[in-house]
Formats: sequence, C-alpha cells, structure tokens
Amino acid sequence: TLGVTMSFDNLKISSKVLTLIMLMGTIMLAIVTFASLKLSRLDRDYSALVDQKTALVKTVRTARVAEDMAYAAYRTVVYEPGSAEAQAAAAAVAKDGADGVALMDQAKALDPANAATYDDLRRRLATAHGDIDAATTLALHNDKAAATDRMHAADRDVEAMVKDFVKFVDAQVKANDAASDATSAEASLTQRLVWGAGIAGVVLSVAAGLWIGRRKIAGPLIDLSSRMTKLASGDLDVDVVGQDRKDEVGLMARAVQTFKVNGLEMRRLTAEAEAQRQAQEEERRRNEEARARTAQEQAQVVQALAAGLGKLSEGDLTYALNKA
Repeated sequence: TLGVTMSFDNLKISSKVLTLIMLMGTIMLAIVTFASLKLSRLDRDYSALVDQKTALVKTVRTARVAEDMAYAAYRTVVYEPGSAEAQAAAAAVAKDGADGVALMDQAKALDPANAATYDDLRRRLATAHGDIDAATTLALHNDKAAATDRMHAADRDVEAMVKDFVKFVDAQVKANDAASDATSAEASLTQRLVWGAGIAGVVLSVAAGLWIGRRKIAGPLIDLSSRMTKLASGDLDVDVVGQDRKDEVGLMARAVQTFKVNGLEMRRLTAEAEAQRQAQEEERRRNEEARARTAQEQAQVVQALAAGLGKLSEGDLTYALNKA
C-alpha cells in the first residue's frame, strides 16, 4: 500500500487529475454497461411476453375459427345442396380450415417455447377440418343424414379441442401475468440498482477527488508553503519534506531545499566574517595596548633622562641616570 501511495505521489499533478477523470469515467462506463445489459435483457423479456400474448390472441381466434367452421358445415346441411347459401357455407369451411392452420403456424413462430402444444393443436384442428370437410361434401351431395352423423362426431372433437384451447390460453395468461410481474419487479430493481450505483459512483468520485486534491496536491503544497515561510523568516532548521517525490511538489521541495542550503551557507559565511572581524578587532586592541605601553615606557625614560640631566646641570656629578 505504501509503495502504491508513493507511486501515486510521484505522478504529475496533471496525471493525478487524469487518474481521477479515468476513475470517474470507468465508474460511469460500468454503470452504463450494467444498465444497458439489464435493459437489453428486459427488452427481450418484454418482447417475448408481447409475442406470447399475440400468440395467445391467435390461439383464441383459432378456437373461434374452429367453431365458425363447424357452424358453416351445419349450414351446408340446412340449405339445399345447390343453393348459393350452401356453396358459401362450404367455401367458409375451406377458408376457416386454412385460416386456423395459418393462425397456429403464426402462433408457433411467435411462441417457440410452446411449439409442441401448437403442433398438437394444429394437428387436431387439421383432423377436425378433415372431418367437417367430409361432412360438407356429404351435405353437398344431399346425403344429409350421413353428413349430420359425421358432424355430430366432429362436434365432439371440436368441443374438446376448444376446451383444450381455452385451458391452454388460461394457463398461458396466468404464466404471462406472473412473468410480466417478475419482469416489472426486475425492471424496478434495475432502476434502483442503477440509481444506487450512480450515487455511489458520484460519492466515490467526489471522495477520490477530495482525497487527491487535499492529500496529494493541496496538502503537500500548503505544507511546503508553510516551510518556505519559516525559511524566509530565518528559521533554517526546518526540514523540507517531499524532495524524493517526482511530481511538481517534489520539484518545488528541491528548490526550497536549495534555498535552505544557500541560507545555511550564507549563515556560515556571515558567522565566519563576524569571527574574523572580532579577531581583527582583538588584534587591533592588543596592538593599541602594546603601543600605549611602549609610549608610556618611553615617556618614563625621557622623564628620567631629563631629571638626570637637570641634576648634572646643577653640578651634582654623583647622580646616577639609572635611578629612574
């Protein structure tokens, strides 16, 4: 951890700022990526639900088509074989059969997860259509009794098939409602997670920015400024920290250290000059004292000589000059 901190300290201020920007960008990218993936999945889930509901609508229409097909067959029995009504009813049977099969194929394409069920319903519809078409043919040939018997059997098949249609649709509606609720809950959870991650990312980015700004940029600069102020006031004993850093703070610290070294050298030179001045002053004082003693001694000699000469001039030849 210390090595990582020192390595971060050695980064230029611009690199520190860029690191913060990259951190914020990475957090935002992670949040956007997460949200995009979740929304993409939710979109697929909703699309699948829509397709399943559309398939169920087509299934309901198929059940209605099956009932219409049976009703049209009975119309061929009721009307005269050669009448326009009977011919129209027979055409309706053929159309309803083809429409029902097409609807089942469309439902299967929309909801491949239930392909087996749609294949079974399609097969049963095709079988019912075959029976009803046979009854219609008998009715158009005026064999109404055989057509009616054939329709009775087809009615049971259609009724059972329609019940299975309804049962399948009811089960799928419940399943789709549950899936829709689950998807809505997941969408709500995703929204909360994205908001939470976004807020956490902002808080983390702000905290990182404050940490970098105060601890790694402003803090060292303020500390260095305080030490520079002390140095400028003459306190050359202050320690200059951060000289081993490779960033701008380290550059400034080394410059301050140079200022301190120059100050210490100036102090040393001043002290040496003062010591030399004092030594010269002491030498001058001693010289002056020596000259004063010499002058005093000379004055005493002159005074003694003058006294001796005075005695001699008075005729006192016994006076010794060395008495002084």
